[in-house]
Amino acid sequence: MGLFFISIIFFYFLVILQNSLLVHFEIFGAMPNFILISLIIFIFFENQKEKFSIMLALSGGFITDIFSNMPLGTTAIIFLILMLLLKKGTALVKELNFLCSFLLFSLSVIFYIISRKITLFSLAYMSQKTAPNKFDIGWLVFIEIILNIIIGLIIFYILKFGQKYVRLPIKKRA
Repeated sequence: MGLFFISIIFFYFLVILQNSLLVHFEIFGAMPNFILISLIIFIFFENQKEKFSIMLALSGGFITDIFSNMPLGTTAIIFLILMLLLKKGTALVKELNFLCSFLLFSLSVIFYIISRKITLFSLAYMSQKTAPNKFDIGWLVFIEIILNIIIGLIIFYILKFGQKYVRLPIKKRA
């Protein structure tokens, strides 16, 4: 239970950092989503039998929803679905080599960003305040996807290197 509260505090400070400091470091108008990246990386390192990622997905989603323009619980549901799909995907591979980690990370980021766009489009359509005439996925979305994938894979391989050679206290996948 103590690890759960530490993860809530970690996500809280990550959201504060992302929404206050990192908005000044945009790359072509796109920002990395460090909560999404940390959730995906945690699932990569988590043992398949552990269920702690469910709590991480829900807590990270709710904290993200509090500080975003999404209705409360929307990102939590997206993170929960993503976590379940990613757990099934990591169960299919024995070793997360570069190709597997790249594909799983890419599909996870694309799933999150597209499902978030669909949710925002649906809410705008139902409210009829903005009356969107098309579902727009522009260059900014592609830049955001590429940025999250690159930063996530760099952090993942730094942690994997630390697990193997520096003996960081990260559990190996079973």
